[in-house]
Amino acid sequence: MGTKRPHTDLSDVHASRKAKLQAHDNHAHKRARKADHFTSNRPSTNLLRKKIRDTTRLLNHSTDLPADTRIEYERALAGYKQDLEAVEEGKRKSKLISRYHMVRFFGWCPPPPPSLVFEGERGR
Repeated sequence: MGTKRPHTDLSDVHASRKAKLQAHDNHAHKRARKADHFTSNRPSTNLLRKKIRDTTRLLNHSTDLPADTRIEYERALAGYKQDLEAVEEGKRKSKLISRYHMVRFFGWCPPPPPSLVFEGERGR
């Protein structure tokens, strides 16, 4: 049984099929690049927590750090904590937006007056 040829080897492919294969390869590349851009645009909470944990351990366990290096790590730690708070605030905000999207879309409706509520539903 022979081996499969890669998509780039289009020597014995019909002309109508070559265009489709080349277009398919270009679209896959665009999708991968778009996904990378989307994920790299915002920092990960797990990555920030890991950096915070590593930096605090380094500051706590190393006693012979020079003063300027210690100050750099402390400033970096403060920055990581601010970034983590900003990311978590954004997550809370997006969660609230998704939660109340239906209310904003359909509008708020007041509850019906008690005279229109059925007898069986009053006890609830």
